[in-house]
Amino acid sequence: MTQPWNDWTDPQVRTQFSSGQATQNAHYLDMVLGADWISAGVAGSSDHLLHMDWRAGGLDAFMRLNVLAEDLRALESVPGLIEALHDLRQVAGFEPTRHMLHMAAMMQRGGARVTQLFPPSNETIPDFEIDVAGTRLTIEAKQLTESGPSRTFRQMAPTLMQDLIATVCVPGQNYPVLTVVIKDSDVMPERTALIAAVTRALDDAGADQHVHRSRLMNIFVDPDPASHAFADFHSIHLVCPRSPKEDRRVQRVAEQSNRQLRHHN
Repeated sequence: MTQPWNDWTDPQVRTQFSSGQATQNAHYLDMVLGADWISAGVAGSSDHLLHMDWRAGGLDAFMRLNVLAEDLRALESVPGLIEALHDLRQVAGFEPTRHMLHMAAMMQRGGARVTQLFPPSNETIPDFEIDVAGTRLTIEAKQLTESGPSRTFRQMAPTLMQDLIATVCVPGQNYPVLTVVIKDSDVMPERTALIAAVTRALDDAGADQHVHRSRLMNIFVDPDPASHAFADFHSIHLVCPRSPKEDRRVQRVAEQSNRQLRHHN
């Protein structure tokens, strides 16, 4: 990490968080999640998403970590938060717990009162309970938006694109627009295979669009953007189709959520 995530700034990008708020939020996360746990993961090679954001910095990390701190502040007096903090520290538990906490914090800020965060359990219980004008409601906050393959692709794509730029592109030169289509979300190509395939596609490309096809991916190379005025111009698109299992996964999770709410109520 070249600088602390909370030091990120860009005069052309305005956010709701000032540098002072970001510094306070970094200290708050240190306090509630444990400074030793954070520093050990950031200094090492932890693949925990919070550690990765803390190391990487930039706008996305700045927003995600600030929002996490604000959500935890909004819920700090709610029973069950200690157990949720434990789940946040787990690699597998971070994303679903983070999603649940964000939903609960939004409702708390919106005027509802979050009365209880329920810990993960084998029992059929909801995720949290709210009080709205004296009426108790249970909430199931399953994260339906991202599957395992989708999450894997999202995490690996930025690193792969940086690897491509660093390995394939020569500084000071413009390059064609590259579009890499990974065919199967369940079968990701190895880094070395991807770089080798892109290198071959660039070597074979001429003045017209070139398409390099293989079992795992298709690579489209558009003509060199000669009219582009800037050196070191790189445009790389790395895309992957949604898994055909995705609709069934979303339906299954929704049905499970409905069963839990009916059972609890």
